[in-house]
Amino acid sequence: MAEPDVPFMPDTRALFGDWLRERAEDQGEPHEGWDTVATAVEGTWLDRVPRFPDVEASLRHEVRLMPRLAPLLPLEVPVPIVLEESPLRVRHRLLPGELASRTTLTRDDGRRLGEFLRALHDMPVNVYVESGIPERHAARAELLATLERMLHRVLPLVPAEHQEAGKALLRRVALRTPTTLVHGDLAAHHVTSGPDGIVGILDWKDARVADPAVDLAWPLFGTPEAFAEAVATAYAVTDDELARALDWHKLGPWYETMWGQGPGGEAVLASGLSGIVELLDVRKTA
Repeated sequence: MAEPDVPFMPDTRALFGDWLRERAEDQGEPHEGWDTVATAVEGTWLDRVPRFPDVEASLRHEVRLMPRLAPLLPLEVPVPIVLEESPLRVRHRLLPGELASRTTLTRDDGRRLGEFLRALHDMPVNVYVESGIPERHAARAELLATLERMLHRVLPLVPAEHQEAGKALLRRVALRTPTTLVHGDLAAHHVTSGPDGIVGILDWKDARVADPAVDLAWPLFGTPEAFAEAVATAYAVTDDELARALDWHKLGPWYETMWGQGPGGEAVLASGLSGIVELLDVRKTA
């Protein structure tokens, strides 16, 4: 409306110009994640823009996928739309609740999340096959390429006494597994909770067709015992899924270390390496 060449009536500018400017300026502080920058707008919306060019495709996949998934899941999920094309900006309503805290997760929360993951992992293929997310062959090729980088870039930084365990972990994660639609980055900072417990699951740009144990890693091994037990019961976790979830849990710090070798910096690198050693230490993880 501020552009003189755009044909708005003068009285329209007078009536709505200040109001629109005020609304446009009602924005929270941008939150910079690993690959997107998120900004709360008008206390109602969340705008996300990619930090890197290759993230744009993931956000567009999320835009196509979530309208299909949302009606079929037992917890709330975002349904983003493309707000601006160039540069890309997507927007969805803020999910209710606040980000979950590990210390407040309850057994009932675990049941809810287990039921949610069961519904997600049992999703019929036709619901997501046309959304453009990486299918199992593409997702596996990406995983193997990532494991190769970890082998050559991360493993040499691991203390010598833990390198054999590290190699074995990378070999196990590389094995073929059952696949299904997964969230791909499930952790406390992507879960919202309200007065009655867990209510929503955020950030679906990493959704893909992959090992369902990816989504079980944090719920089973990064949460309080009562929560984890309830997840396992509601989901009906098998022994094989439990073992694979533990491996994915152990792999988490390897991703952090690679991020620290790039944009994350020295502090993230040190944190990642510390996490790798701790989780590879059999005495601490047995």
